[in-house]
Amino acid sequence: KSTVYNAFMIQLGSTVFDPSAHMLRDSAAAKIALRAQSARVLECLIQAQSALLSKEQLFKSVWADVSVTDDSLVQCIREIRNAIGDAQHVVLQTEARRGYRLVVNGRDHTALNGLTSMPAALSPSTPNADGQITPAIAVMAFTSMHGDERSERLAMTFAGDLLTELARHKELRVIGRFSSFALQGLPLSSKEVCGKLNARYFVSGQVQFTETTIQWSLEMMDGYTDETVWSERKQVKFTDLYAETAALNGRIAGTINANINVFTWRRAMASTPESLNAYDLCARITAMGLNCTVQGMRDAQLLAARAVALYPNYARAWHAAAAVHLFDITQCLTGDWTDAHIPQALQETHKAIELDSWQAMAYGGLATLLLLDGQHTEAMLASRRAMELGPGDPMILNVHAFILFHTGRFEEFKKIAAAMIGVSQLRLPLYLAN
Repeated sequence: KSTVYNAFMIQLGSTVFDPSAHMLRDSAAAKIALRAQSARVLECLIQAQSALLSKEQLFKSVWADVSVTDDSLVQCIREIRNAIGDAQHVVLQTEARRGYRLVVNGRDHTALNGLTSMPAALSPSTPNADGQITPAIAVMAFTSMHGDERSERLAMTFAGDLLTELARHKELRVIGRFSSFALQGLPLSSKEVCGKLNARYFVSGQVQFTETTIQWSLEMMDGYTDETVWSERKQVKFTDLYAETAALNGRIAGTINANINVFTWRRAMASTPESLNAYDLCARITAMGLNCTVQGMRDAQLLAARAVALYPNYARAWHAAAAVHLFDITQCLTGDWTDAHIPQALQETHKAIELDSWQAMAYGGLATLLLLDGQHTEAMLASRRAMELGPGDPMILNVHAFILFHTGRFEEFKKIAAAMIGVSQLRLPLYLAN
C-alpha cells in the first residue's frame, strides 16, 4: 500500500473510510460492518485513485490464489454500495465489460483528498504548522528565604541541579542556565521572561537549607497565559545532603514534566481542533483517548488519522495515533481495536520512534504493546529505555511498574511503587492512577 494512502481518511458520501482500522464509519463515527473481501475490494478501488480497475485486476488483488466466480465480486460491489448509500451507483461506478471506478460526489477526481471538513487551521501551510517544536522550559535562579550569602549560593546550586535533571528528560527543551540566570532580579512579567528566553514555561522559587532540612517553595508558570501550571511548598529532613538533594531534584523534575503534559492536555481540550498547532493537536488526541468514553475514543481515532495525514513526518502524530489505539485495545471501549490489532499499533509506535528516538512515552507505549503481544524480554528493554529518557516521570514510572508486575519482577515492582508514593499535585488520568 502506498504511504499516501495509509495516511488519509477518505470521505465516501455520508461515510468515511478509516485506513488505519481498515473499516467504514458512519457520520457518528460508528463502525459499518463489511466482509473482509468487500473491505479489500474497497481498498483496491480507493488506491486506484479514480482509475478504472478491471475485474481481472480485482480478482488478482483480492482472491490471488483462490478460484471464484464473477458473482463473488458482484456481491462485494453490492455490499459496498449498500454500506455507503450509493443506490444510484454515483460513487462506485460500473463500466460495462471493463470494470469498476470509485469517484467522489460524482466527479472524476482523486478519492484521496481527505475529509472534506478538514479544518483550515490544521493545514501544513498555515503558520501554526511549526507547532512540531516542543515548547521550552526555563529555570530561573532560585533565591534563599534568609538572604545570607551561603543560602543564596545553595539556592542557586539547587536551581542548577534541577535544570540538569530536567535536561535528562529528552522530550523537554530546556533553556540553558546562563540565559535564564542572567534575568535574576530584573522586574519582568511572566510574558516578558518567556519572551526574552523564547520559552513557554519557567520555574521560579525560594529554597532554604538548614543543618538537617531542605525547605522549598517552587512555582511553574505558563508565560503566555500567566497561569500557574504547578506549585509545591514542602520541607524534608535529610542525612546525606548531596545524595538526597539529587534524588529530590529528580523527583521534582519528573513531576514538572508530567504536569506539563497534563496541563497541555487540558489546554488543548479547552480549544477547538481548528485553533491548534501540531503539538497541541496531538495533545488533544491523547486527552480525548484518556477520557475513556466510546464516543471520545472514536473522535480521538478520527482526529489521530487527520494528524498523521497532515504531519506524516511528525513523531508525535504517530505516537498519538498509537496511544489512542493502545487505549482502545486495553480498555475495550469501541470494539474496533482488539488484540488482533496489536501488530498495527506496534507499527505506528515504531514509526514514531523511527522519526524521533527520544520520546519516553513512545517507548512506554511500545513496552505495553510488546507485553500484550507476549514479548516480555523486549517489553522490559523498551520500558527501561523509557525510564532512561524520562527519569522520575510518574507516568513512565507507572508504565514500568506495570511491566515489572506482569513479568513477575515483584521486588523491583515494590521499589518502583514506593518511589511513586508522594508524587505531589499531579492529577493522573484514572486509568493510570489505578
